[in-house]
Amino acid sequence: MKKALLFILLFTSTMGFSQIKKTLHQTFKLGEAESVTLKVRGEVSIEQWEGNRIMAETKVVINNAPQSLMNLYMKEKRYDLETSVEEGVLWIKSKKVKHRTLIFKGVESSETVKIKLYLPKNVPVNIEDFEKEISDEQIAAGNYVAQLRQLEKLEDESKWNIDEMTLDEYDERKAMLAEKRAALEKALAEEEAKIKANEEGAAEEDYGEGNEDGGDY
Repeated sequence: MKKALLFILLFTSTMGFSQIKKTLHQTFKLGEAESVTLKVRGEVSIEQWEGNRIMAETKVVINNAPQSLMNLYMKEKRYDLETSVEEGVLWIKSKKVKHRTLIFKGVESSETVKIKLYLPKNVPVNIEDFEKEISDEQIAAGNYVAQLRQLEKLEDESKWNIDEMTLDEYDERKAMLAEKRAALEKALAEEEAKIKANEEGAAEEDYGEGNEDGGDY
């Protein structure tokens, strides 16, 4: 009788702390954006499709936690993705959330997030490290790249009404586009030089810290 009672107590004490799963779906419009940059938390996979919208499927698994924890995360919109458009680039980002270390019944809970994105075909995609902060120079460089992609469309002479243009108008447009391209390429080169300088400076700083009080070689 005592053994049966002990088994019941142990069984009931662990009930409710198991694997909890949740699947979320979000859709986004590509709009006028020429490319997509992802900065999301978790494992990411990409699949291209014929649609002109973007769909995100987020699968969440939490081990060793009560359902109330998932309910809290849903209320906080912990797994919702946010979007913004900057100079032709559609940014899709995970929300910045607090990392909670939770222990139930002496076992730490674990969280797994997998995101599958369905993107329209022929849309360039860039993936940024979620943990890494993006500098102003990197954002600016990305914007210049997007502007250059847009400029390529304007440079496509097959879409010009050349038959209705005078020679002067044709030359003027060519010169204007060439000037704009030169300006964008120069600005992009300057931002890339800043990024490289920042990376080299950070590497030297890390090297110095690593060799502090290291003694003779």
